[in-house]
Amino acid sequence: KNNKDNKIKDKTRKFNKKLITLYEVKKGDCLINIAKNKEIFNDPWLWPLIYKANRDQIRNPHYIYVGQKLFIPRNIKPEIISPTRKEAKYLIKKQK
Repeated sequence: KNNKDNKIKDKTRKFNKKLITLYEVKKGDCLINIAKNKEIFNDPWLWPLIYKANRDQIRNPHYIYVGQKLFIPRNIKPEIISPTRKEAKYLIKKQK
């Protein structure tokens, strides 16, 4: 059992090391595309999480700039995923 627990801990550590926590904005990026990235959230509708985590440098979620280094939050509670998706869709509709 102890050996099995150690293997699980090792796999968890390796998985967590692979998760990006800092993303540098590239030409053509937007928060939706960043959130959609498999290495980020693999879900475009979670872009408000990136926006909220970086409000100190993003005034308007529609304007991000090449070279900005954005913090990618990783301690996301499952219960905020559904409300975040709804918020993202609402904000997109509101802009149209």
